[in-house]
Amino acid sequence: MIFQYNLLLIFCGFTALSVSTETCGKDLQVGTSCIMKLPEKYNDKSNEIKWTHSSSDAIIERKRGKIKSNTPGLTMEEDGSLRFQSVSLKDTGTYTYTVTSSDGTETGKDKVEIKVYEKVPKPTVKISCTADGNATLTCDVGNSKDPSLTVSWYEDGKLIQNEIKPQVFLSSTQVQENKTYSFSTETCGKDLLVGTSCIMKLPEKYNDKSNEIKWTHSSSDAVIERKRGKTKSNTPGLTMEEDGSLRFQSVSLKDTGTYTYTVTRSDGTEIGKDKVEIKVYEKVPKPTVKINCSADGNAALTCDVGNSKDPSLNISWYEDGKLIQNEIKPQVFLSSTQVQENKLYSFSTETCGKDLLVGMSCIMKLPEKYNDKSNDIKWTHFSSDAVIERRNKKIKSNTPGLTMEEDGSLRFESVSLKDTGTYTYTVTSSDGTEIGKDGVEIKVYEKVPKPTVKINCTADGNATLSCDVGNSNDPSLTVSWYENGKLIQNEINPQVFLSSTQVQENKLYSCETHNPVSRVKSESVTVSCIAKIFLCLRHKNDSSTL
Repeated sequence: MIFQYNLLLIFCGFTALSVSTETCGKDLQVGTSCIMKLPEKYNDKSNEIKWTHSSSDAIIERKRGKIKSNTPGLTMEEDGSLRFQSVSLKDTGTYTYTVTSSDGTETGKDKVEIKVYEKVPKPTVKISCTADGNATLTCDVGNSKDPSLTVSWYEDGKLIQNEIKPQVFLSSTQVQENKTYSFSTETCGKDLLVGTSCIMKLPEKYNDKSNEIKWTHSSSDAVIERKRGKTKSNTPGLTMEEDGSLRFQSVSLKDTGTYTYTVTRSDGTEIGKDKVEIKVYEKVPKPTVKINCSADGNAALTCDVGNSKDPSLNISWYEDGKLIQNEIKPQVFLSSTQVQENKLYSFSTETCGKDLLVGMSCIMKLPEKYNDKSNDIKWTHFSSDAVIERRNKKIKSNTPGLTMEEDGSLRFESVSLKDTGTYTYTVTSSDGTEIGKDGVEIKVYEKVPKPTVKINCTADGNATLSCDVGNSNDPSLTVSWYENGKLIQNEINPQVFLSSTQVQENKLYSCETHNPVSRVKSESVTVSCIAKIFLCLRHKNDSSTL
């Protein structure tokens, strides 16, 4: 008897965290260098700062202007932020900062939590065929014992299985179909694209399997819970992981909203409750520009997005790459004179992130639940007197370039450094009742200047390399140094020191300056220094020295 197995080339992969010098996110990969930011309002250099780690004895503090740390690789920035040179698994946990003014008064205290993961190993697919023509595909990750790994399998790009177990089973019929199989993993972000498969993580401290977990959706009757070891769900495509996290097989627009988890011990005691919010968006349709010319030579350009009715779409129009209009309406009007200038017109959309580059145009979204046009909306800026409000359906702003959208969101025409800070919105219903209030924080950065490497040789053949950024005074700049393309130093200090031996190796050195929104690398240079030898000769009949 002859068995024939036909399997197309099979791929598998994991989504990995990137490694870079930046502001610490919540989830980090081993080896990442990053900064845990202290809120800007506490950056006064006269403040005394103390950071402690809940999971170890790690402490770093600044007292009377002096910084002390009991942990190698943990340093404090000038602004009081915490710098990790290279995170490891033991750095996982909660970091508490305490801020005290120079007179000894505690002015601030809060916590920041991070989770460090091992680098995801590159997996391989192992195929095991049986005598009856069936097959088992196994995603092999070698010796990895990372409990956070989850696996999603795809057939011709379509999700077919989401489980912690690394196997998928194919019948002999499926084997003969010659389809392509792959898998991946993903943690849910705040903003998701329709069709995304992801996991809404339950905080690790509640992962005990004896705990009872209940997830509910504020915008529907979706409920999934684990009780007495058994999991029940009333919503297809919504499952619960072993650790209590919520798994979405494929998100849709109806999944938008707030998910509340409640954690109860086996004895019935509630030990945790919180909310996680997501927003699901349709894929932005590829637009086309439609041109309508009038008899007098004027023109109206319309950004056509077909049948899309996505209310979150915003449009920015550009003329020869320069921003000329930011409005929800999809048209821009040109006079006959402008038409004859033969310029290029384009458009784009963007929602404000936490970190922004000077000159960006973006919208600070008001939560959708407050979008009723009858509501009164007021936005205020913590760091200036900027105020914009809608009252009795009329909008007033005391700041040029700051406008309000129809849904109450805040529009920045072109952000500048002075726009950094916290923006507080207050929502009042038509009867005068305050129904919502919160703050949104942004940080605006200058574009990083292109650096140059300056070389200073000493008499003994050593060298100091300086990463020169001209007149830039950006305090957020950090510097990465590279030797033959390999990272050798990540510090705020813009210098690297080479011994005479290193100098003679004729390697290529370059530096890269970066802040959270931009990064630029210098040209590579080869260092050449000649040690200067000084000879002192004295004539036996002369006191002069040559």
